[in-house]
Amino acid sequence: MMGDGVNDVLSLKKANMGIAMKSGNSATRSVAAMVLLGDSFAAMPAAFTEGQRIVNSIYNILKLFMVTVFALLLLITGITML
Repeated sequence: MMGDGVNDVLSLKKANMGIAMKSGNSATRSVAAMVLLGDSFAAMPAAFTEGQRIVNSIYNILKLFMVTVFALLLLITGITML
């Protein structure tokens, strides 16, 4: 959700990602998760790419953790059966 006026505050609170313009109302800027400095969208593609990189890293760490837990579970089950 993007907004710059007082009427957007409730929508920005309910949104997953609230983006406000720097030239907008101070209440809107305080509620938003991201404030666009200079009212420019130029930083958005880089921010999106960085967010995707972070999410992919978390996914890879989770995958490694789950494989390790599954292997240990199989090892414990195998030792118990012996």
